[in-house]
Amino acid sequence: MPSPHTPSTHTPLNSTPAPRASRAGLADRLTLLAVLMVVVLVSLPRLRSFGLHDNETDALQTLLGLGKAVQAAEMLEVRPALLDLAAADETLAATVRGARRLDMPANSAELLSGDRFLLHGYVFQWQVSDGQSVLLAWPWNVGSTGRGVFAWTGTGMLYGHANRLGLWTGPGAAPTWPSTQGGAERAANWRRLEFPARR
Repeated sequence: MPSPHTPSTHTPLNSTPAPRASRAGLADRLTLLAVLMVVVLVSLPRLRSFGLHDNETDALQTLLGLGKAVQAAEMLEVRPALLDLAAADETLAATVRGARRLDMPANSAELLSGDRFLLHGYVFQWQVSDGQSVLLAWPWNVGSTGRGVFAWTGTGMLYGHANRLGLWTGPGAAPTWPSTQGGAERAANWRRLEFPARR
């Protein structure tokens, strides 16, 4: 039997354990925070770049679909508003769901200058240049919603412009499609695009 003066080797059940040495200190937490900040700062530009690429790809696919609808409308000699034409087309209706009409032409003379709608961060417009239909798509906010500018012509060709200076951005800054009269200099910056068919 142990003497009453001998200390007990048993730990009472209700005692609290001593603080562990393995808990992260302030320096460890700050290091972890710094690493997370670097990951975020490196990842955000890449994510933004992916978003811009997706917007541009969606804009090109929409232009191709709109081009087919415009060709069909021209064969019937009708000229509805572009968004109405797209919404009435079976293959485009789902694509343009959620598009926002930017202006509504009051008469057919104004309609020839093209009505506009916003979709995928791009403004879309139907114009007539030298008697030929041209569909244009340009970014709502260059650098945030897209960079490049795209055009579909009545001959079924697709063109792109780098828009490096960011001049064509927003609904009030529509690109100008080079006309056959004196447009050779401006046309030099437009490149013909080959775009894969939709899957």
